Amino acid sequence: MPAGDVHMSTPEDVAQWMLDELQKAGYLYQWEAILEIQSRFGDDFTYLNESGNFAIDRRVLRAFRYLTEDNIVWRRKECCWARRAPHEPPRIQAHGSSEFSRIYDAGNRASANGQKGQPLPPFDESPV
Repeated sequence: MPAGDVHMSTPEDVAQWMLDELQKAGYLYQWEAILEIQSRFGDDFTYLNESGNFAIDRRVLRAFRYLTEDNIVWRRKECCWARRAPHEPPRIQAHGSSEFSRIYDAGNRASANGQKGQPLPPFDESPV
């Protein structure tokens, strides 16, 4: 980029950085991502959630999900994203009993019984 050009970062830039970091190590801890995002991209891509904790902006998480939809899972217990193992279904939290997992499981059981299951909720919320 020529000197003097100012590139304003986008949620997609932040999501791509997250993916690059995850691919280097095989995982990305949420707290490390938040600190690095604030340092590299500024405070526009994080916020203070209702619990008083910093979280990653939903726009960034949507962009990140778009990039990683089938090959990355959120590991709730470790509070990190990691490469999906072959036995883990895409688009779901791994090793958790969250509401997200409960709805996914209920929908799959209903579908297996010939009933219409609940649709999966969008994964645009900040995991905490």
